[in-house]
Amino acid sequence: MNNSFETPLRYARMAFLEKNLKFKTEKPYLYLLPTDGSFPETNCTFKTSKVQITDLRSSTLFASFETDGFTALQRPLREKNLWTIVQGWKEPTVEPRLLEYLEETRNLLQDHFKADKVICFDWRVFWTP
Repeated sequence: MNNSFETPLRYARMAFLEKNLKFKTEKPYLYLLPTDGSFPETNCTFKTSKVQITDLRSSTLFASFETDGFTALQRPLREKNLWTIVQGWKEPTVEPRLLEYLEETRNLLQDHFKADKVICFDWRVFWTP
């Protein structure tokens, strides 16, 4: 694997889940829907660290989905700034631009993996009818 990068180094502060002994007996959780305050929204604590960010699109680092579990796809999407269409952690929205982005992403993945079906979901919400 060739790890040469042509882009300038960039850094960001990111929050990571801290290790906690209670996770040996209790699963970590983060409840993201509105609550009445009768139970804690999370049992997690996070630590913020400065990390190097690398844009894989301009690198010669090649990952294989089959061996690495991810890959970078070289196909520009219409929506350039996804962050502006995500309205917050507590209130997942059904904003039209987000739906367009998800549809475009679904089509990209379906074409790339030659899949019969691709499902995009909002990881922040789990709902059972």
